[in-house]
This record gives sequence, structure tokens and C-alpha cells, in this order.
Amino acid sequence: MLCTECSSLIEHHEKIQVLSAVHYNLGKTLQDVENIAALPNEAAEAEELLCDDTNLLQARPHAASMRAAPAGGPVRRLRADRAPPACCSTGV
Repeated sequence: MLCTECSSLIEHHEKIQVLSAVHYNLGKTLQDVENIAALPNEAAEAEELLCDDTNLLQARPHAASMRAAPAGGPVRRLRADRAPPACCSTGV
């Protein structure tokens, strides 16, 4: 039973690779969206803290988190020497 399941996985290895890359990229994109959505709140908190010079130390983590906002981080790509599977073609 296990051998037949494995052989069908081998047949679909390329599709599984594409699905894995899409899953990874979607997770990273969702994480980036959450970080971007939090930026206005972080900026408001940092701005409020910066109104008083005695709060400079407390404002630093907010500034650091805004500096670490996504700027097009790495994504997984398919190997360039392979064409995408027919299931992924856009038909263009």
C-alpha cells in the first residue's frame, strides 16, 4: 500500500514542488501584510513617545520594528531551466 502511494507522489513531484513554493510565498506574503498593517500603529506610538525627550529609549523598539518592515524579501522560485507545469500556465 505504501509503495503505491509513494509512486503516485513521485509522478506528481513537479506539482508538489510548485505547491510547496506557492505555500511558502503565501505564508510570507500574509506575514508581510500583517507587518505592514501594524505600521501606522507603531508609527503613532513612536511619535507619541518622541514628544517627550525622556522617552527616547522606549521609542527605539518601535522605530526598529518599522525599519524591519518588509521590502520585497526572498521568495522561493522554480528552477529557471524548467517550464512551469501545464496546470500553472496562464494561457497568455
